Amino acid sequence: MTISAPARPGRNDPCPCGSGKKFKHCCAEKAEAGSGDSDPKQLLETARYHAYQRRDFLAAEQTYRQVLAIKPNHAEALAGVGQGLCWRHRLAEGKQYLAKATKAMLRQPEKIDARVLLEFAEQMQMWGDIDLALQLARAAAKRMPVSASAQYAIAACLHRLNHTDQAIAQMQKVLQLAPSDAGCQILMALLEIDKKRMDDASGRLERVVAAEQNGGQLARACLELSKVYDKQQRYAEAFEMFSRAGALAAASPEARNVDANYLFDRIALFKHGYDDALLGRWRVTDFADNLPVPAFLIGFLRSGTTLTEQVLAAHPEVLTSDENHLIEEVAQELAAATGIAGDTPAALKALDIAGARRLRAFYWQRAVEEFTSAALKKLSSTRWR
Repeated sequence: MTISAPARPGRNDPCPCGSGKKFKHCCAEKAEAGSGDSDPKQLLETARYHAYQRRDFLAAEQTYRQVLAIKPNHAEALAGVGQGLCWRHRLAEGKQYLAKATKAMLRQPEKIDARVLLEFAEQMQMWGDIDLALQLARAAAKRMPVSASAQYAIAACLHRLNHTDQAIAQMQKVLQLAPSDAGCQILMALLEIDKKRMDDASGRLERVVAAEQNGGQLARACLELSKVYDKQQRYAEAFEMFSRAGALAAASPEARNVDANYLFDRIALFKHGYDDALLGRWRVTDFADNLPVPAFLIGFLRSGTTLTEQVLAAHPEVLTSDENHLIEEVAQELAAATGIAGDTPAALKALDIAGARRLRAFYWQRAVEEFTSAALKKLSSTRWR
């Protein structure tokens, strides 16, 4: 799964730092100069500027670390470091910082802007710590009891934790606050599907499809309705609704920005570039570093890789992972080392054995950081598509 960085707020939107000011009068005004200042307030302003204005998450993370050197339990700085690490795919370490930030916020939630609590709950959901996200959402909802967004965040967490009955009860509260919101209706329909209440779910989704004008929400409603129709054995209607969802998705700005030839171009590049000479250039004995040889489980979507990975994971001497960013990080290191970006075979051909050893060491360093030293002691298998 690819996660996009948060969109830069509009100049008249509330500043994401939680100051209560408009963005244009807060972090957007901060100049890059002064990052070496020892004043925590100035450092925070500079870190926000890097994160929200320049979208330079590494620079933001480094500046937040300066704040932590002065105030080790500063919630925003802990969160900033954690998010910076996660955006750079260092999820294991990043999640530790995010958990510390959450606990710091929850110690005195009344001192944190409720909107910040809610925003951070959504961040924790995105990074996969649903238990902490639920605690943050509940703290936000306590401060904003009539906020549909805060109440919805609780329901979304309960849904992801498979607490279906609690999630349904929570969604009933949400729908009293926002009865016409398509996203709320769709989540309630998903919960009804979980409870095998297909007639309730189809009726709810049909009402959304009939009334919704937003293309993205309409596409989602059509897709979910097609699945319900399929379960109800209404196959012709399922196909029609699925086709409609596909057409709506294809017309979205996100889809129009996708290069339809990207994968075909990459396949052609790799087919030509990975010739016999490159594939036979080095042997394991050339490295002499005692590092293990990983295994990569490769396949297209819906081809059975998840099931195969779960079967392999059952073996005590095998360590598996879902799709991860390790190869992407190695490719970035390769491009930086050779000055060749976008053509991995050419970059590998330009690499000497010393560079290859450094890349191999980098891969296993990152594997240990993400999956502990067990990655070095077992056969490591990564799912890759």
